[in-house]
Amino acid sequence: MSSETLILFGATGDLAKKKLFSAIAALHHEGKSFPIIGVGRKPLTDESFRVHVREQLPGISEDEWKKMEPFFHYSIIPENTPHDLSALAQKIVEVESLFSTNKTRVFYLALPPDLFEPAAIALGENSLIQKGNPLHRIVFEKPFGRDEASARTLQERLQSFMDENQLFRVDHFLGKETLSLLAELRREKHLSPEMWSKHHIDHVQVHFVETIGIGSRGMFYDANGVIRDVVQNHVLLMLEGVALQSHLNDHAVFSAHERARLLEHVVPLHPNEAVLGQFEGYAKDAGIEGKHSHTPTFLAAKTEIRLPEWEGVPVYLRAGKEMNEEHSSAVIQFKKNKESSSTPLPGRMIIRFSPDSQVQLDYAHGLTQLYSAPKRSAYTRILEHALTGNASFFLGINEILSAWKIVEPLLKSETSFVYAKGTPGPLSAEKLIQKDGRTWFSTKKNEN
Repeated sequence: MSSETLILFGATGDLAKKKLFSAIAALHHEGKSFPIIGVGRKPLTDESFRVHVREQLPGISEDEWKKMEPFFHYSIIPENTPHDLSALAQKIVEVESLFSTNKTRVFYLALPPDLFEPAAIALGENSLIQKGNPLHRIVFEKPFGRDEASARTLQERLQSFMDENQLFRVDHFLGKETLSLLAELRREKHLSPEMWSKHHIDHVQVHFVETIGIGSRGMFYDANGVIRDVVQNHVLLMLEGVALQSHLNDHAVFSAHERARLLEHVVPLHPNEAVLGQFEGYAKDAGIEGKHSHTPTFLAAKTEIRLPEWEGVPVYLRAGKEMNEEHSSAVIQFKKNKESSSTPLPGRMIIRFSPDSQVQLDYAHGLTQLYSAPKRSAYTRILEHALTGNASFFLGINEILSAWKIVEPLLKSETSFVYAKGTPGPLSAEKLIQKDGRTWFSTKKNEN
């Protein structure tokens, strides 16, 4: 019936509830059915786990749920002996037999980062994942490590039990339709090669701004902050998605080798060219009142890509919570003097990753929307590629190490500025870009 089994650690956690169950349901709806073994410490049975999953999928009809329900199973991790996975091993054998799978096992660690290593090592020590077996894969959420050194250490320890081609590291932005959309628009000649020429580009901006706060993630967020949470991964991945469009191969962005090569040439963020901020009332929202936390919730920074094709083009990065607008976008601002261009160029190109995937060209007469991608969630695509073993949509270790190098100079920097909720961030961030005669892109401005 199915060739793969998904073993989901953290099956009662937030990521499973908010993203993974709906992605599983979407794949089942598309006719891609596979058994799921939820793994956790809560004392659930197969039946009570199914009730839990059903509660997270209110949009699924009862008829559709009845078709999906038998695919969900559950295994308890003993509280006192978390390294004892004998019950899980038995459950896997039972499920593989029940569904006549080809014994492809995809272990998805939807866990806090500090549990990645012990969980993965336990799988290796219990021989549930066998080194060198291409049918055995393990999926890690972000962040992979806390800095370059810890990422290297984690990688070295994992290699005792599994090969690199068995490790699938998630940044769900690789699953966004935007990157495939850009490749398609280039292939269909809707985007001129001149749009990626340094001779016509004034600068690039990358934004990950949110109107929401930290919600129930207070402890996690205070230990990580905006840099580890989104800059080291999502923001740099959007930069990769834009910068690699200058490559002759329109699918270079789906090569971990090419993405790593690009990041190796991004100048590390320097405190003198960066602004770190924290929104007012952060300690109360994070549940750490009484503690003087320097954890940043906002970053603005300037850098550059030291490759011939991007020489002289400044790059500005901005990310923050409790902002006045919400979007994840890369913006290419073109030079005003375009006489040397053989085709008319817009004032700027807006490449949106969320809340939807689309590419817009901003001309003097108004916005031209080239294409808006179909609504298929990033996690649906990520999960599909993990199950089929398509590593193109996952991060390579060299890419991760290079990303940590870029942000490393700011990891120990303390927040210097406080900003009010619902604003564009600290005033110093405006000054950072204004001193170069430029302004931050804003969807608010674009709507007017």
